Amino acid sequence: MTGASEPAADCRRPQPDCCRSEHKIVIFVGNLIKPNKMKPKSICKGICGLFASLAFVACNEADIEGAWIEPVPGMENTMQGIDLKKGGEASSINIATLQYETWVKDGDRLILSGRSIGNGTTIPFTDTLVIEKLTDDELSLKKGELVIRYKKQE
Repeated sequence: MTGASEPAADCRRPQPDCCRSEHKIVIFVGNLIKPNKMKPKSICKGICGLFASLAFVACNEADIEGAWIEPVPGMENTMQGIDLKKGGEASSINIATLQYETWVKDGDRLILSGRSIGNGTTIPFTDTLVIEKLTDDELSLKKGELVIRYKKQE
């Protein structure tokens, strides 16, 4: 075919006029197919913007490793918490009855495992908490209605 209905050129090769010509893009809406005229330059900008956003989020994700503390309820001058070490090792900070041993971050979940010690018995446990907030100096974990707000220990 020749003339205006012929594609601009082989789309696999860069073409200087590529961004100025219009191509028909098909948008799927449910079971309907709706043709839409969209300039490749607009598509390129959208895709580049998406990748830039993803890279920005990935690069700015705070590190969950470190010592996280909160005041002991009823004893506001005493701190307790969790130390999340490299390699998935965890330990308790000033908590005698919960001995954290390991941790895993799975998406927005923090999975803590260890031993619960009390009344002469030791029971292994695994606790899954939702990471509600994670910055360089704040960590908020939620389980059911309980929200624990930690600060990074300096």
